[in-house]
Amino acid sequence: MAMRETLLEAAEAPDAPEAPDAVEAPCAPEAPEAAEAPCAPEAPKAAEAPETADPTRALRRSGILASIRGYVTRIPSSLTLPSGSMSMTSTRSSRALPRGAVALLGGVGLFVLTGCASTAPWLTMDADALYGFAMERVEQEEWNDAIPSLERFLFSYPGDARQPEARMALGRAHFAKREFITSAAEFDRFLQRYPNHGLAPEASLERCRSYVELSPVSQRDQSYTERAVDACRETINEFPGLSVADSARTLQRQMIERLAEREYQDGFFYERRGLFDSAIIIYQDLVDFFPQTSWAPRGLHGLYRSYRAIRWDTEAEQVRDRLLLNYPDSPEAEILRSQPSEVEAGGLAHAGAPSGSIAARGSHLRGVQSLRSAPEARDAHR
Repeated sequence: MAMRETLLEAAEAPDAPEAPDAVEAPCAPEAPEAAEAPCAPEAPKAAEAPETADPTRALRRSGILASIRGYVTRIPSSLTLPSGSMSMTSTRSSRALPRGAVALLGGVGLFVLTGCASTAPWLTMDADALYGFAMERVEQEEWNDAIPSLERFLFSYPGDARQPEARMALGRAHFAKREFITSAAEFDRFLQRYPNHGLAPEASLERCRSYVELSPVSQRDQSYTERAVDACRETINEFPGLSVADSARTLQRQMIERLAEREYQDGFFYERRGLFDSAIIIYQDLVDFFPQTSWAPRGLHGLYRSYRAIRWDTEAEQVRDRLLLNYPDSPEAEILRSQPSEVEAGGLAHAGAPSGSIAARGSHLRGVQSLRSAPEARDAHR
């Protein structure tokens, strides 16, 4: 009985129709359907969605077209478009234009409008009309019109006999506008091209004045001051006996005074910091190179103070005697007269020192001799 039941169970075990169904559960035909879920034909529709879904793009395009139509409607009636050109007033045709073409046409419209509105009147003038227009603007001190019209005349009519007068007027116009670098260049160009012209003395003086105006205060770099001195010297040498030479000489003295003031300030800078060796060299340069200025007695007084500070009493007495002899009426001479000298006070500490000590003291200055030939080193040290 038990064996019968066992045989029946064994016979019934392989008869399982459900097993194939379990294998077929991940149905193969359904896999392609799952892969077709992101349908490819619908991709272009997704790309076109922003075109129709973004209302601001259409508004911006319509605003640009409206602006262009507004500019075009203001174009003068005399300006005609070429035959066959596209009508900008047609909304339908302008919408069909690419964005780059719309922007380009808008820029062209703005260029045409601004060009028509800002055309200079002297661009179409002949030589006589242009020269008269430029000189009239110079007399009226309308420099913004005078300068470009003069430049136009000089460029367009290089062989005209009125070129020297126009060049001179251009230099004056730049000077009046305080464009001193340009005015100096124009006057210098005049002197190079027309050295024997009747306006050459005035041009030479005006070049000198331009550099004088460029000269800064004494605390700053004095390159333009030196150029002013040279330019004024050329005027004095080339036109002696004329009034321009006297004016140039006055300006030159002012510039030399400024250079001397700069030297004194450099020397005093080192003196008040206790760098007496450097101060002595600079004060000596001031006395040697600018003896005719009001700063020369100040330089001698600075030398006297510096020598006294390092107890070089012999040199100090020599500088004192030189100051009293050459500049007796200076305020510095009055100061020294009110003070007894070292000899009078009996305090000449080095009166019996051998002469070799002078050379020894002179060697103490060798480390700063470069200050004579390289004054810019003093500026860097400051």
